[in-house]
Amino acid sequence: YNIANSNQCSDTSDVFYFKIGDCGDAGMLENWYLPNFSLHFSGTSFPVVGYSAVPGQSVADECTSSLSDRDGNLLLYTDGLTVWNRNHQSMPNGSGLAGCYSSTQGCLLAPKPGSTTLYYLFTADCGENQYTGGLKYSVIDLSLNGGLGDVITGQKNLPVRSKINEHVGGTYHSNGTDIWISAASFDGDTMYSYLLSAAGLATTPVISPFANGGFNGGIGEIKFSNDGLKVAYCINSTVLPNRVRVADFNKNTGIASNPFEITYSSLVNETPYGIEFSPDNSKLYVGLLRQGKVFQYNMAAGTPAAILASEIRLDPFTGTTTKQFANMSLGPDGRIWISRDQFYIDYIDQPNLAGTACGYTVDFLNNPNPLWFGWAMPNFVKGIELLSTPRISGPRKICVNVTETFEVAYAFPADSPIWIHPGP
Repeated sequence: YNIANSNQCSDTSDVFYFKIGDCGDAGMLENWYLPNFSLHFSGTSFPVVGYSAVPGQSVADECTSSLSDRDGNLLLYTDGLTVWNRNHQSMPNGSGLAGCYSSTQGCLLAPKPGSTTLYYLFTADCGENQYTGGLKYSVIDLSLNGGLGDVITGQKNLPVRSKINEHVGGTYHSNGTDIWISAASFDGDTMYSYLLSAAGLATTPVISPFANGGFNGGIGEIKFSNDGLKVAYCINSTVLPNRVRVADFNKNTGIASNPFEITYSSLVNETPYGIEFSPDNSKLYVGLLRQGKVFQYNMAAGTPAAILASEIRLDPFTGTTTKQFANMSLGPDGRIWISRDQFYIDYIDQPNLAGTACGYTVDFLNNPNPLWFGWAMPNFVKGIELLSTPRISGPRKICVNVTETFEVAYAFPADSPIWIHPGP
């Protein structure tokens, strides 16, 4: 309710109690399964690296998606072709999924709103198959197979839309419960958003038409900002230049609008592939797969022209050195993790910070032949960490005599926090 006081109006909300470092549902994102290796997060420390159960089973090298419970216990994971249970076993009906070994974001796991046991697994076909398989979904019930889960009979590889890009992304509806599942046409001209609710997946999409798409070159990621108010996706075509389209997203209606484009070289094939937003949504990161580079854009600069002018290259590989920067994912530790050259994993330490202060770091993991990571980083529904609102963003562990910084992330810039610290 509103209170008028000294000619100032305040919006007084419920009292929220926070355990310092509690990141809501961030535990759902703590287990990452890549080709050959896995990363397991806990707090702000570096992830524990382990041998993954995927090798010998997975043939996909560009897609992965996994979900855990709120306490960080693994539930299931997939490469778009097979779905595995928490014991790293293929679910009985979990093979033969409609993804593709070479689809940028060929898989996405999403919890069904209103259910504690049902999960939707979305798959996207690849350019090698002329995108014909399109977007499909399967429904997984974790109560089946003795609690280990299985794909429900008759609810496997159900078609949603043909001829989409090699990506599928998701973000939460403004009601905080339902989920928008979005993809773009393979030429980039149109964005389709389907609402996933307690009633299931809507059959009719919200269509956002754009102009100036690509020409049969639908590789690269689609990513929502963490607050769901922005969306960005790659448009790679057979006719240069390649681009990243950035637009506003209405979480209530599913409409993307007010687009602008980040345009790359018209002379060489600079191929945008990996995309990620900083935790506070103020920075956009783009990695180029061909003519490899990593760029940062200041989304808080204001106008599209100012955002484009803020471009800064971050990676240290200059001169004639050519790298391949592939999928990017924001971790529950607040770092952005980047797959590079299929054998290396880099990270951005403090992605909220502008320019080189963000701390681009190479070779967190370096694996020579025969072990490789592919181009994969996990694909998650955006906004999972924001389900507990307002959200305190900061380190999960605080050491004595060390100064740390905490922020509150709101959906609307007009909000401002009042800090009350009664403890020591």
